[in-house]
Amino acid sequence: MKPTGAVSILVVAILGCQGDRPLTSPGGPLAEIRDAQHNQGNAFFFWLPPTIQQQPPATQVFSRALRPVVTIQNLCPNGGTVRTFSGPQIQVSNDHYLANWHTDQDNLDPACTYRMTVSVGSRSGK
Repeated sequence: MKPTGAVSILVVAILGCQGDRPLTSPGGPLAEIRDAQHNQGNAFFFWLPPTIQQQPPATQVFSRALRPVVTIQNLCPNGGTVRTFSGPQIQVSNDHYLANWHTDQDNLDPACTYRMTVSVGSRSGK
């Protein structure tokens, strides 16, 4: 489905309290980023710092009217959903959405892989 009228863009910054290492650091977490600029992700979605060092194109228009849902899943066997952010847990500014994930509260296993998905209706970015 193609958007009509003004272009809507979802930009998200996810902050983790233990995110003191860049995604590419030796021994640090690995990440596959999917957004408008990486791995053929949603053309209207951009991960922002500190998740990834990039900014959305200046020509994009931000929509404050969207209601994103952030879901973090543990992909290890018997992992399930770790946390979901929605509604008032997601802050809206003039140019991005923000969810603050306190990773130290979720007993994360460094041997497991985690998937963070941001959805708006049937559209998502990983």
